[in-house]
Amino acid sequence: MTSYESIPSNLSSEPSLREALKNHPLNAPSIREAIKSHPFYHPIANVLLWNNLFKSFSIFVIGTLFFVLVIYAEYSVVSLLSAIFFIILAVCLAYGASYELRGRENPLKEKLKFLNEVSKPNLQEHVRANNQLWDAITSVLRRIFYFSDLSLSLRASLLFSFLGFVVGPLIPGITLLFIVFLAAFSIPRIYQERQKDIDNIIQKIQVVINNAVNKASEKIPPGLNEKIFGKKKKTE
Repeated sequence: MTSYESIPSNLSSEPSLREALKNHPLNAPSIREAIKSHPFYHPIANVLLWNNLFKSFSIFVIGTLFFVLVIYAEYSVVSLLSAIFFIILAVCLAYGASYELRGRENPLKEKLKFLNEVSKPNLQEHVRANNQLWDAITSVLRRIFYFSDLSLSLRASLLFSFLGFVVGPLIPGITLLFIVFLAAFSIPRIYQERQKDIDNIIQKIQVVINNAVNKASEKIPPGLNEKIFGKKKKTE
């Protein structure tokens, strides 16, 4: 990825141009860095890592029940969401009424503080984090579709070819979302406990992928590579 330090000295002599290049989208942080700096990262990570067992178990059970009813009981998403809303509404009504009848304050007022009006500093922080994440995503997309990083473009082509021609015909979309949901609640915890072993496996897979990508890029003639991608192919 382009960095500010790599800007030629003859271009960085002008302050305005220097500042523009420094703030160029290609200098955006990586997607991983943008996600980790987002205000929602730690609350979501705590749920997916099962740090709060009750909260994680509750969300997992509700989510699993939702997908099971949609996939196997053939409920429509709209009707199921409406039913869930009314069930939650009825539970909140009964829960709050039980405290009100005993002359005690409804505890939901304290637990649902996050539904109150968002303060200006918090709103600005969320806007900044979302903008940073958007810049990181669009920076990667530019590298893919501009073919400024041939290796990344080839990997993206292989990934979407696999999803489109292998996964797509075999697994319906809602089932694929269910698999992603189950993976989100299992893979992070497994990785946390088996990080060293999993990293070794990932490194071996990366070596295989890199070899395949390098072999594919070597088949592109240097002249054609320069015309299409605007840069010369490196040769030994």
